[in-house]
Amino acid sequence: MYKFLSLPLQQKSEKGIQKKQTKFEMQRALEQDPSVYQYDEIYDKMEQKKIETKAIQKEQEKKVQV
Repeated sequence: MYKFLSLPLQQKSEKGIQKKQTKFEMQRALEQDPSVYQYDEIYDKMEQKKIETKAIQKEQEKKVQV
């Protein structure tokens, strides 16, 4: 890319460019579909429900054993 820059500086520069590009792409995706990143929220809720269900099942198993 830049022959006059040292390798660490060049890598740092490329990372900065990649970050800007990623931010731009994320912003564009949000403009096209505001719910595009809601998957994370839904996934977290699903995982929380799974944990709660397992805890309830363990409690019920303990009651049955006693």
